[in-house]
Amino acid sequence: MTYPLNFSITLGGTSTGLTLEAQMVDNNGANVGSPITTGFVEIGNGNYLWHNPAVADNFQGGVVFRISPFGTIKAFTEVNLTDQPTLVSYALDNIIIEPGVNARQALSIISAVLAGVLQQQNCPGNGLITIKGLNNPGTNRVTAQTTNGSRVNITLNLP
Repeated sequence: MTYPLNFSITLGGTSTGLTLEAQMVDNNGANVGSPITTGFVEIGNGNYLWHNPAVADNFQGGVVFRISPFGTIKAFTEVNLTDQPTLVSYALDNIIIEPGVNARQALSIISAVLAGVLQQQNCPGNGLITIKGLNNPGTNRVTAQTTNGSRVNITLNLP
């Protein structure tokens, strides 16, 4: 698998109008592949953007930026794609699924509905269905009140 990556290259105002190339290198500084001359855009005042559409997902090493072809090295940056970000549970609280419901809460309701303990109480003409939490069967996650087979009220107990 590959990932597209963007690299910012700041060379300063005396380095405008350059034709650059990028050379990927491994952890020992050995060239990986051939120099890449595409994907460069000068943003202005010696600042460049390089877009590489396909960096291997396990690539470790860096990128040497130099004047093309095989000229003076102007910049270097490290690349370490094995350091994948880890999603922590509290980060899900910042993802809003809809007003008043974040991703962690929605996943709790979804897991309860798919695999939680289902309890049904039938009363003449209506019923009450309660879905307990997946790993916390003492906690009601969803309560649905029905009349003649139609839902009339749903209560979500968000964690």
